[in-house]
Amino acid sequence: MKKLTAVLLALCALLTVMPGWAETVTLSEEMLAIVGAWDIYLGETLMAEMEFFPDGTYESTAYGVVIGTGTWSAADGVFYDGAQGAPYTLEDDVLTIKDEQQELVLRRKDVPAATGEAAEIDEAILGRWQLSDESMEAVLAQANIKNTEEIAAAAALMTIVYDFRADGILAVRTGIMEQEYSFSAADGILSMTDSEEMQYTVDGDTLTVIDSGMTLTFFRVEAE
Repeated sequence: MKKLTAVLLALCALLTVMPGWAETVTLSEEMLAIVGAWDIYLGETLMAEMEFFPDGTYESTAYGVVIGTGTWSAADGVFYDGAQGAPYTLEDDVLTIKDEQQELVLRRKDVPAATGEAAEIDEAILGRWQLSDESMEAVLAQANIKNTEEIAAAAALMTIVYDFRADGILAVRTGIMEQEYSFSAADGILSMTDSEEMQYTVDGDTLTVIDSGMTLTFFRVEAE
């Protein structure tokens, strides 16, 4: 899966797997190492934020909306969701929780991000682009969200803007969060960090990208 649709699909997955933690816990030295603010990833896709508080409670947010609150615990290399636990590792400000179905990666906030490398860039693609409503609906359909109310709620959460910069950095902005990737764009070919090449065209204020067989349309928006 290429980066453009992966960002949206991962958020859909997040909304269906966030647990409801509900057990009072006592803070330990092991838990103290986890206390703080983290960015939540599914694979390499930034999905939400989570903050673990010293009193054993947490709050998770996505695009400015609180999507989960509760209590948490950790002991002997196991991260607990109430009575359910999953093994975890914590190394170099990366917390990885892995169960039988998925791997959830949390990276501590305020850790400097890697800078992008020099890349060939088509000036026509530079600037800020927002995904169209039609393309958003197509992505939600691919994520198997069919209920009208669910689609409306997900679309409200997932307004997403791609900011292509002249220094070769693409900032993917999703509400309160921002993730950066290196990119190159020239001769109708767009590539991003760790992704396959995609075809693109720019026609005035419309950007069209063919990503994983899906045609995504963006419209240009003014800088804030």
